Amino acid sequence: MNLFRAPSKRVLALAGALALAGGVAAGGAFGASPTTATIDAVDYGFVAQGGAGGNATTIALGGTVDFRYPTGADEHNVRFTRDGVSCTQTDGVGGATNSKVVPTTPEEQGWAGRCSFTQAGTYSFICDIPEHDMKGSVVVVDERPPATDPGTGTTTPTTPSGPGTPTPTAPSATTPTTVSTAPAASVPLAPVIKVTRTQKGTTVRGTITKAGDRSKVAVDVRATRGSVKAPGRRTSLVSVGKATTRSSSAGRLSFAIRLDAKARAALQRGRKLALDVKVSITLPVIGVQAETFRVSVTPAAATARAAAKAPAKAAVTLKNVTFAPASVTIRKGATVTWTWHDGDVPHDVVGSGFRSAVVTRGSFKHRFAKAGTFRYVCSIHAKMRGKVVVR
Repeated sequence: MNLFRAPSKRVLALAGALALAGGVAAGGAFGASPTTATIDAVDYGFVAQGGAGGNATTIALGGTVDFRYPTGADEHNVRFTRDGVSCTQTDGVGGATNSKVVPTTPEEQGWAGRCSFTQAGTYSFICDIPEHDMKGSVVVVDERPPATDPGTGTTTPTTPSGPGTPTPTAPSATTPTTVSTAPAASVPLAPVIKVTRTQKGTTVRGTITKAGDRSKVAVDVRATRGSVKAPGRRTSLVSVGKATTRSSSAGRLSFAIRLDAKARAALQRGRKLALDVKVSITLPVIGVQAETFRVSVTPAAATARAAAKAPAKAAVTLKNVTFAPASVTIRKGATVTWTWHDGDVPHDVVGSGFRSAVVTRGSFKHRFAKAGTFRYVCSIHAKMRGKVVVR
């Protein structure tokens, strides 16, 4: 099922281009990009400080980016995945110097480092602990004005620098210098991602605008394992809904990610669920742009009304080696009563958190204090199965 749709049809549409011509960017002259930036490691990702936030930042060539891990319960570090970057640790243990990783191994809170870049381009970085799935990027833009020959007044493009850059050859005395008039390559606008921080229902929604054509978009909705009763460390994250697609034309994207069964059950139990919504967009030239949003989800009004209308009690009869009815629905805090009417055939009622004795007559009661779906069986007769839905 395609979970991405445009206003007119269910297709992904991402658009926008920032033309650079004659060395001047739309919206500002040379030097429009900042020369410093700060990115913090947190326990659910990397967060750029200031600007639009997210896990990516843009600086001018010659600038620096400070990385910090001020508070948190896990261990993190920053490792760049390409050359052309030099990082020095400025606080904490580890001691990385002139390296593309800081600290040298993931460390607890309290470390900091500063990185510089030798050439323009997109520099992606990760945390070395794979299960954290922490990624980000730094876009370095060369905004230096063209150089002017003091003798002739001729303007020539600034020579890029960095490893692997060929040495320019001086023009022949008899050959006139040619100045290129071709426009600079266009750079896509950074995408604008909007995800409402408080939502209702079992579907998480958002929009993306001003992204480039032929972009890959991935949305991953995650919850703590403890909140959805998933195995593993309670504070770590587990995906509860995701989708991936690619753009093919210009326009605007809306996405709707339905929560999986374990997240929907957790929402019923607790009436509120905290989620991380990570939106990653792979753009030409810029690379990966990603943002993570903290979203609080509560049941839709219709769900709340249905819960209020659910009965305050229910009765189940054990007869003819069956539970009748096999499924009952009650409100939170209500009681279910099971009554034996199957002659001398013994039965019991066994569920998560409740168990009766094995008997042939009498009744058994259990009060359900939490919302959710509770399945139960007779341990003697495998085909005897029942279900209690608590709203």
